[in-house]
Amino acid sequence: KTQFFANASHELRTPLTLMLLPVESLLSSPGLSPEGREKLDGVLRGGYRLLKLINDLLDLSKIEAGKMQLRMGTVDLAKLLDEVTRSWRPMLSRREVALELQLPPSLLLVADGERLEQVALNLVSNAVKHVPDGGRLSLGARQDTWVRFWVENSGEGIDPAEVGQVFERFGQSSKAKGRRFGTTGLGLPVVKDLVELHSGSITVHNEPGKRVRFEVKLPIRQANEAPQQSTPHPSRTELRQYEIDSQSPTPRAPKPPAPAEVESSSERPVLLLVEDNADLRTFLTQALQDDYQVIEAGDGAAGLKLARERRPDIVLSDLMMPEMDGMDLCRALKADPQTSGAPFVLLTARGDLTTKLEGLDTGADDFLVKPFHLSEVQGRLRTQLRIRRMSEQLSHAEKLVALGTVVAGVAHEVRNPLNGIINALIPVKEMVGGSAPEVAELVELALGAARRVELLTLRLLQQVRAGESTQSDVDVQENVSLAIQLLQHKSQAGPRLVADFKGNAVSPRVFGDSSSLNQVWVNLIDNAIHAAGKSGTVRVSVRGEGDQVLVEVSDDGPGIPTQLQKRIFDPFFTTKGVGEGTGLGLSVVRQVVGRHGGHVSVQSSPGAGARFTVALPSAGARLGVAHAHG
Repeated sequence: KTQFFANASHELRTPLTLMLLPVESLLSSPGLSPEGREKLDGVLRGGYRLLKLINDLLDLSKIEAGKMQLRMGTVDLAKLLDEVTRSWRPMLSRREVALELQLPPSLLLVADGERLEQVALNLVSNAVKHVPDGGRLSLGARQDTWVRFWVENSGEGIDPAEVGQVFERFGQSSKAKGRRFGTTGLGLPVVKDLVELHSGSITVHNEPGKRVRFEVKLPIRQANEAPQQSTPHPSRTELRQYEIDSQSPTPRAPKPPAPAEVESSSERPVLLLVEDNADLRTFLTQALQDDYQVIEAGDGAAGLKLARERRPDIVLSDLMMPEMDGMDLCRALKADPQTSGAPFVLLTARGDLTTKLEGLDTGADDFLVKPFHLSEVQGRLRTQLRIRRMSEQLSHAEKLVALGTVVAGVAHEVRNPLNGIINALIPVKEMVGGSAPEVAELVELALGAARRVELLTLRLLQQVRAGESTQSDVDVQENVSLAIQLLQHKSQAGPRLVADFKGNAVSPRVFGDSSSLNQVWVNLIDNAIHAAGKSGTVRVSVRGEGDQVLVEVSDDGPGIPTQLQKRIFDPFFTTKGVGEGTGLGLSVVRQVVGRHGGHVSVQSSPGAGARFTVALPSAGARLGVAHAHG
């Protein structure tokens, strides 16, 4: 195993170098676009992180094999530590981090200067990564019975349950919630092994919520027992590895989500992307934003909050994250009725069967194992959304079947005695006439209530029977005009009802059920009249456009709240007051239009009215399709 790691690490360096050099060259090109520069910069950072991991693996393999030979010499530890911090000072200054150096003018000891520098670089890069902006980072050295130096940073510290694991190889990878110290799980184990090769020790002093301090203790040896070594200067490549490794796991905050109004008005599904690696999150956002409204979160807790606020259509989440891991996020979303229907896809570097089974137990719908192809991500997301749509359609169909069973019985039972009531009230009204106004008024009130019940039962039956009548060639302009005439009495005292049939040299025609289509226009225009109010305007237009016939009904009323626009076509959903609406009108509209091969859509924003558009295949187009299939 040790030999394998040594050989693999050496072999990986050559192709990795051939990746990094061209990328650095391209980044220095003057004509590079900002988008291209950002993508290449992400490649470069990932490459340097990979290079550091390879170097750590190589060092560990040498140590395990007993082939790590120290080149001992007299080193000035104070100068070495001062040199190590030099490259980070501009970054710390920008972040307003106070750097405190508690170093003597000179502190000589016998050690391997390059390996000691490696220890210091690892500890300082860890501290830089985890010190908060405006915090404090201190580095010091002294001599008593030992030579000691330490690196301390303010901040959250380490979870007490994980303190004993920080020096374990890949220790942090075993705890999905604990990704706070170490990015690869190898930096601190390398430090520990190198210190112990010097016959020294390293300890960690942790105060959660305040600070964490790593202290190295090295034995004192006579300086004249070893040759003098010059203070090592890390190479540019070496420094770049540690500088990139010291960057915060989330150097760029997730892009703030768009306002809910903007999201709701778009037809793109809402994708919640939860990923703590900023480079990967940015890349996925850019790659998916043409097909999805992407809202981002940098950890599981933020993702849960965002999901409850925005109710995404689908969730793509990393598994290992701070605060809350992907498993717990999935469990929380699936337990909430408001978010349980959204497909949940896990991104993970752990593709073992145990992890997959655990994820499926929590409710995950699919897995993507890193590294993955972008086309695979897009395909998996499309598939999950397709499955969800099919499930919703099946659920809707089951609701309609159940509704039809109930309605068929109730409506028939109600309409028979209702006809008797109406038929009896009409002659009573005529008999009373003007002789007893109070009685006539009561009769009129009873008759109006009975007719409302009659209308309700009629609409219930239409919900069941929509689209089942005889199909024929329908003049849409004439069909819509009939609906306007039926509702003309409702607009006599307002609102203004405007029909726009201009520009149609020939009236558009469709093939379908004229009575069902007429009910579509009646429902839409009736809703628009109610929304516009007495002082408003309702506009109705009919036009042919290619192989489609478009009918638009718009009003200048208060509009439809964005959060309700997805629900207005559901059976029994209504925004009208009690006794003013059945909640079946728009459900009938969608069902009839769908059975005619068309679709209905709505555009609305608060205060700007609403416009419903029905698109139906023209008679020629639909008959052509029918003949082709026949």
